[in-house]
Amino acid sequence: MGVLFKPILLAVAGLLIVALGLFSMYLFTAGPLGRNVTDVMYVPDYPNAQNVEVPVQEDLKTLSWTEDKPYKVVTFVTTDSPDQVFAFYTDKLLNRPFEGWRPDTIEQGPASFSILGFGPERISPPMYTFIATTEQKQGLTYVKVERHYFPGM
Repeated sequence: MGVLFKPILLAVAGLLIVALGLFSMYLFTAGPLGRNVTDVMYVPDYPNAQNVEVPVQEDLKTLSWTEDKPYKVVTFVTTDSPDQVFAFYTDKLLNRPFEGWRPDTIEQGPASFSILGFGPERISPPMYTFIATTEQKQGLTYVKVERHYFPGM
C-alpha cells in the first residue's frame, strides 16, 4: 500500500501545481485581474495633495493617435519637494508591472519627470506617457500631471 501511495500523491501534487498555474494565467490575462490591471487613466493619488483638480479627462476613443494632447490632467499643491513627488510617482508606476512602465525611459530634471509605458501587444503596442511638472512658490510645490496616449497601429 505504501508503494502505491507515493506515486498517487506525486500525481495529485503535480495536478494541483498545473491547476494553480492555469488559474493564475486566467486571473492575469482574461480574468478579473487581466485587462483591468492596465488602466491608462491611472494617476496615483498623491498622499499630501491639496486643492486637487482634474481639469481634463478625455474619452480615449475620441483621440487620434496623431494628437499630442493629454487625455488626463491632474493638478494639486503640496508642501513636499519636487524630488519627493517624483520619487512617489516612480515607485507607484514601477510597481504596476502589467502596465509596461519602462524604468529605462525615466527622464527627470529639477522641475519635471516623465516615463513611458507600452501596452501588452507585441506588434505596434500602444504607448502612453506620464509627465509631472512642478513649480515652487512661497514654500509650496504646484504639481501638474499629464497622461498622454498613442494607440498602436
